[in-house]
Amino acid sequence: MLAAGTMMSNRVHVAGDAKAKVGTVGKGMTTNDRAAREILRRMLSVEHKMGLQAWWMKILLLPDQNARVTRLAYTLELYAVLSGLVLFFVADFVDVDADGVLGKISTIFAVFSVLNLLCVIGCCLPLGFAVVITTSPAEVVLLLQPLGQEFIQIVFGIISGLIAFALKLADQTDGIVLYCSLTMVAPVVPYIFVQVGWYVFPPNPLEQRHQWSWFKNTFQAQVMLAHVRFGPNKPRAEEMLEQYLAQMPEDVRALALGEEGAA
Repeated sequence: MLAAGTMMSNRVHVAGDAKAKVGTVGKGMTTNDRAAREILRRMLSVEHKMGLQAWWMKILLLPDQNARVTRLAYTLELYAVLSGLVLFFVADFVDVDADGVLGKISTIFAVFSVLNLLCVIGCCLPLGFAVVITTSPAEVVLLLQPLGQEFIQIVFGIISGLIAFALKLADQTDGIVLYCSLTMVAPVVPYIFVQVGWYVFPPNPLEQRHQWSWFKNTFQAQVMLAHVRFGPNKPRAEEMLEQYLAQMPEDVRALALGEEGAA
């Protein structure tokens, strides 16, 4: 027993200035390292498309691993809290005994919203666990993908909840209350879209360029507003890529280059 413990201690001990290995395959990289390296190389390009996860690539520019893990944990906490708040609001619109056509359609949108928000809350628990045990830049890179998926589910959940709310008003009110209510509800989505298109899309041209066609078609209005504010996307994306490369921390740079000891 003592001999076995001594052997294990000798295996895990790293003497003096010796550099710990990341793994044993391909320049000391693990499977996680190699997968993250490919994702990272595609992110740091204006030609490839990484989809939703690209919106969170700036987390990789934070100076150390603790800061990245903290930012991921904060993001998941924000997702869970926001989804829970909207869920309590939308759940009241689910009426299984609705009589009118508008009431039934409202219930359908409310159910769709509730399911999206429940998915987000349910996924935040295992993702939070994954963040807690994260120890390397490679794991941070791999966790960026579900962040994008949960974010878009929150967006669809909120929009569906708003539609359910408007239809519920239309079904249960009439006269001046109906007209005033719908008049106030109607500008909400355009107002949010203009805010996103003017303040979120323009400063992030590289992230915007990484989006797939379905995203660009769905949020075409925001893409157009970004073009109106700051001009064509590609030159700005190339400038932003140079800035990201200049700001990249050494451990993330080592991962992108496939160097041993990147973790």
